[in-house]
Amino acid sequence: MNASRWKQGLTLPDFVAQMSVDQDIMMRRLETVQLSEEERAAAAALQRPLRVLVMTEDWCTDCLMNLPILARLTEAAPAMETRVFIRSRWLAASLVRRRRHRRHPRLRRSG
Repeated sequence: MNASRWKQGLTLPDFVAQMSVDQDIMMRRLETVQLSEEERAAAAALQRPLRVLVMTEDWCTDCLMNLPILARLTEAAPAMETRVFIRSRWLAASLVRRRRHRRHPRLRRSG
């Protein structure tokens, strides 16, 4: 993924702010999920830059369970950057790009 496309992803706070489903549950989870000192230290020790791409929807229960943990890891790890892409928007945009960038004409069989 190029840098321009990466920047189109939402930061974790931006994703939560735009949620239209279960935002209240996500906010409560973000308030309650904490890392242990050991987990925080391990995340902080990451040396090499790490980009984490999340594809989700605000109605996804896996998102409600796991994104708060990822948020805490991202906060603890200065070398870690996380971006959220809305799955349905990403897939639609990807299909449009693929259609635009076809290099070979498609041949259709008759009959």
